[in-house]
Amino acid sequence: MNQIRHGHRLLLLLFVPIVVWSAFVVGRALATDPRLTECGASGDNVVMAAFEIPRAKDYKMFLPGMLENPELLRVPEPAFVVVFEGPYRANVSSGPHGFTPELRNVVCFLLPEKYFPSHRIIYSDVDLAGLTTS
Repeated sequence: MNQIRHGHRLLLLLFVPIVVWSAFVVGRALATDPRLTECGASGDNVVMAAFEIPRAKDYKMFLPGMLENPELLRVPEPAFVVVFEGPYRANVSSGPHGFTPELRNVVCFLLPEKYFPSHRIIYSDVDLAGLTTS
């Protein structure tokens, strides 16, 4: 029994640093992606996940709990998706102090400009149950 416990401790000692290191490397790679800034990943807005999907209209494969959004269903091209955790505040030109009220469960889609001149759609109160990035 002691050998099993010792083996588990050894496994944890090897595994935990690898997980921490990989999270650091992935975090640094994501932090340098300019598309994150386009979605508002700055200040207190914390990114939970960021990934590309092959076709925006297939967003339900990655966010099955999200409500149907006709504007996404008409886009057969790739989209970059950013999911935020915790409170989210967007910088806008109107409103008190130039920010939106605090939003929750925010998902940002960056789409080809031919579909949306602003290139970006931000949804709040999204059901993130079943979220997958692949």
